[in-house]
This record gives sequence, structure tokens and C-alpha cells, in this order.
Amino acid sequence: MVIVRTKDELARVKKKKVKEFKVVGDLADKVVKAQKITKLSKQLTH
Repeated sequence: MVIVRTKDELARVKKKKVKEFKVVGDLADKVVKAQKITKLSKQLTH
């Protein structure tokens, strides 16, 4: 499994279409917050 710590690493993993990876550190917190916002905005539009 690939461990992702930075935004650049995340971009590379997505570009390579890696199926499984783990986001850690500050980036993990930011990803979770972004997912919550996305989820909330979807609820508001439906």
C-alpha cells in the first residue's frame, strides 16, 4: 500500500490510478474536511 503525505504525492498516485493508498498527516485532515464539505453540499443540492 502506498502512503501519501503531500499534495504532490496524492496527485502522482491519482495520475497512476493506484487503487489503494493511505493519506496521513495534515493532508489526511484536509481530505476529511473536504469530503465533509462535499457531502454537505450534495445534501443541500438534493
